[in-house]
Amino acid sequence: MDAAQILQRTFLRFGAHIERARPASARRAKLIEDLNIDAVLDVGANTGQYGSGLRNAGFQGRIISFEPLSGAFAELTRAAAADRLWDVHNIALSDSERQGQIHVAKNLVSSSLLEVLPEHLAAAPDSATVGVQDVELRRLNSVVPAGALDSPILLKLDVQGHELAVISGATSTLKDVVLVECEMSIVALYRNQPLLRETVNLFSSIGFELIQLERGWYDVRDGRTLQVDGYFARPQPD
Repeated sequence: MDAAQILQRTFLRFGAHIERARPASARRAKLIEDLNIDAVLDVGANTGQYGSGLRNAGFQGRIISFEPLSGAFAELTRAAAADRLWDVHNIALSDSERQGQIHVAKNLVSSSLLEVLPEHLAAAPDSATVGVQDVELRRLNSVVPAGALDSPILLKLDVQGHELAVISGATSTLKDVVLVECEMSIVALYRNQPLLRETVNLFSSIGFELIQLERGWYDVRDGRTLQVDGYFARPQPD
């Protein structure tokens, strides 16, 4: 049994499955359509790749992107400049409102509020920290309070190990969220980060079911999957 079959069998127990028939962007677009989503909270936007991908897939609703790194935020601002329904915020989201420091990675996308671990560096040497940057931390509840968007929301989380802290600061906003797309690690890549099982259990405890998995980052040395993207939805009434 290969790694993909093992992963598939493991998550069938949660009622989820891994699909390969269509591109991930098309599968996301179908979920957005099925759940009548008209607003996306793009947490960990980097330079705007996710928002641009949504637009390229035909999404016409509201996008609100959050990116704490100043360099990446400058590019994000340019990507969203001509889009009146795409707002950007130069902050990090967390479980409290304070000043913090982010470890800036050479490749930018691996930058995190948490310390990178040797396992991560071995698989991706360009994830090495090259500096730190002071950032503003806010709670999603205070930036996008419940009812502010008057629309079913997709919450996308790509925050390099800080996922549960973001959720802790979003308890009110989550009332309007019908779908969460969350990057999850199978092995520890950042110090004190939650792993996949803990993340799945947390979402289950707040009323979200794991409905779909996408293979994310893998170790090119041996093909071992290190991260997956999970989709969590609220159960729909019959």
